[in-house]
Amino acid sequence: MKNILIICQARFSSTRLPGKVLKQVREKSILFYVIKRLELIKRANLIIAIGDSNTNKPIIDFCKIEGVDYFIGSEDDVLDRYY
Repeated sequence: MKNILIICQARFSSTRLPGKVLKQVREKSILFYVIKRLELIKRANLIIAIGDSNTNKPIIDFCKIEGVDYFIGSEDDVLDRYY
């Protein structure tokens, strides 16, 4: 039975390094490595929280390809993505 919920927040826009969440390190994205580490936690469900901006579409596409659950919430209200 999985009774722990992990919400990992991700966004594509960044002022210092745009798109950093999908930047490649050894042929895999940073988000890929974060997800794989979080999946090691037993009895946990993982959801990626994404803002509703069109700039985040690459993250949505990534989640679909990798089979990772995601939730789209307000881009401007971070707390809204958790409720």
